[in-house]
Amino acid sequence: MKQIYSFEQFSPPPLSEAELVLMAARRRRQRELLAAAVAAALWQICLMLSFWLLFPFAPQLALYLLAADLLSLAAAATAGIIFLQKRRRLLWQ
Repeated sequence: MKQIYSFEQFSPPPLSEAELVLMAARRRRQRELLAAAVAAALWQICLMLSFWLLFPFAPQLALYLLAADLLSLAAAATAGIIFLQKRRRLLWQ
């Protein structure tokens, strides 16, 4: 079988163990941040569904829940903006 790639033509870039450990830690941190973002989005969806389900039975309690949800949403948006401002420093240390 004829090979279509010439593996002898180029040498791969040298990687040290420290660089590989840093890459693995960076990927782990990115996965953790993604999991936290998904969890926060699911939490917001649960709060909004709770508001809509609770409103016909206890409107005042539902409004308190809506206020807490909006406050949580504002805090998440603020954290997201701060994260976007400092993203390179947080992810590529």
